[in-house]
Amino acid sequence: MRHRFVIGVFVLAALALSAASFAQGQRGQRGGAPRVRTPGPPPDNPRDFNGIWTIDNSTIAGHRFRKEPLPLQPWALERYNYIKDPNNPDARGRNELNPDFKCFPRGPTVAWQGLEHPMEIIQTPNRTLIIFEWGHELRQIWTDGRQHSEDPPYTWMGESIGKWEGNTLVVDTIAINEHTWLDRAGHPHTNALHLTERLTRPEQNRLELEMTIDDPKAYTMPFTVKIGFDRSKNELEEYVVCEDLFLHGKQVP
Repeated sequence: MRHRFVIGVFVLAALALSAASFAQGQRGQRGGAPRVRTPGPPPDNPRDFNGIWTIDNSTIAGHRFRKEPLPLQPWALERYNYIKDPNNPDARGRNELNPDFKCFPRGPTVAWQGLEHPMEIIQTPNRTLIIFEWGHELRQIWTDGRQHSEDPPYTWMGESIGKWEGNTLVVDTIAINEHTWLDRAGHPHTNALHLTERLTRPEQNRLELEMTIDDPKAYTMPFTVKIGFDRSKNELEEYVVCEDLFLHGKQVP
């Protein structure tokens, strides 16, 4: 298993790690001067998202979705101020409060922020599967024409229904439980969270995601974030987040 930063369930000390050291690994680079992208050729089939993709970290503000403050309700702002690590220049949430580092699923919004960990998209006519290397989490998006369930159970990834608008896959997700964060910085949400994601493939080796977050219990208005992904030449590896803690009895700083 590659050396990654994993913190155990019982570790209560906050670690002031920089975003660069957190993302250090065999794949991907972060920090430094912003890269300048040269647009590539359009895909033969812009609806074909199959393949392995890695995040373009320059499209998000480190561990946050964006640099400007999010429109938090007062209680959610108080919660966020408690969660965030004031000593971390990238405003990452405190590790000991991070559900991810307690071996829980990350939820659909944080899962997109894979750092150097890629994801694989597998499409069928009735369902699109997204396999995330981090923790081998799985998300399924139904594209068989169904509507949302009348009373869906609240789950870590929620219930996702997709439809095509031209060459854009529009995904509507509800019934996400309140135990995850919106991003690695620790912005909270409630079970009223409603996601609308628009996924496109403008270039042969490029995916772009536009995600609108609507949670009136935690935010004063909906807001939108954008994330880019590049095609990866790597294969998914088995990365079990809590392996070192539970099998080897050691902590990875």
